[in-house]
Amino acid sequence: MKEDEEYFEYKRRAKALFYDATGEAVQPGTTSTFILSNTMVKGMPKSVQQSLSHVVGLYTLTEEDFDKNCNHYVTLYRNERENNKEETQKVEVSNIKLQNKKLKEEVEAQKSKNKAANVMKVGVDGSQVNVEDNDQNQKGKEQAEQMVDVVKLLLTQRPAQRGYRGNSRGRSRGRGFQGQRGNRQISGDQCLICHQYGHWANTCPNKWYENPPRNQFNGRRRNQPQFSGPYNGQQQMWTPNDMPQPPPPPEQNMSMRGNSYTQYQDGPGGANSKRATHSTTGGVSQWWSSRCRRRSEDTYRYLLASSTDGSRAW
Repeated sequence: MKEDEEYFEYKRRAKALFYDATGEAVQPGTTSTFILSNTMVKGMPKSVQQSLSHVVGLYTLTEEDFDKNCNHYVTLYRNERENNKEETQKVEVSNIKLQNKKLKEEVEAQKSKNKAANVMKVGVDGSQVNVEDNDQNQKGKEQAEQMVDVVKLLLTQRPAQRGYRGNSRGRSRGRGFQGQRGNRQISGDQCLICHQYGHWANTCPNKWYENPPRNQFNGRRRNQPQFSGPYNGQQQMWTPNDMPQPPPPPEQNMSMRGNSYTQYQDGPGGANSKRATHSTTGGVSQWWSSRCRRRSEDTYRYLLASSTDGSRAW
């Protein structure tokens, strides 16, 4: 029996084959009818044979009842086969769609990689090499060119300028030399150290200890007297030999116990102050005021008194 063949067509073809093989036509109620029925059942699918095996007295039924049972189970088999075929087709279609989806994702991923590789071929100078001319790559080109412009702009920005730090002690411990204080405005193209144009602080050719900001004396004093000195276009720092000395304080001659003394009274603390420091130079005893620290600032030392016999009579 063929797969898409109906029962009655199958029966007609079986009778024709029986006649060709035996030369006799099938007669009802004879042995030929049993042989034909048995041969037809064995030629049917196995599922139909199993169903017909449960029919009681199948070969003793009339021809009409035999045909009804066979046609019924063959029809069920064909319907079930069609349903299974449709389900199989659906499964196959789903598998094909899933495979196509995966293949499409792989193709898209490969396109993305190729696109990234093409966009990365844009050089720093904006030159482009072997980039496909499509919408996505054109958008990538524009973004890459914008990033190149941003990088060029960042390369032209001046670096951050900071003052130098020293080893000062006191209430402002650790701050050191921090440059000029105040609200002076400095241009973005002006050096923070020497206030000249053409370079910045990190490339300044003038060292900070040679060219301190204005109104700075030795990197530690904030309120110091101003002196006039050589000026060659840049502020120069006074050396110990060139630094002017403060005006001498008024003198006061004293005579006590037969010895002559010269006393200077305008130094910090009086002559009897415990802050006085004694020194002897060339047989002459001198008393100097010690350094006075006020707000982390050093003042000058003043000569308080001198004596030739080393005594301190006051």
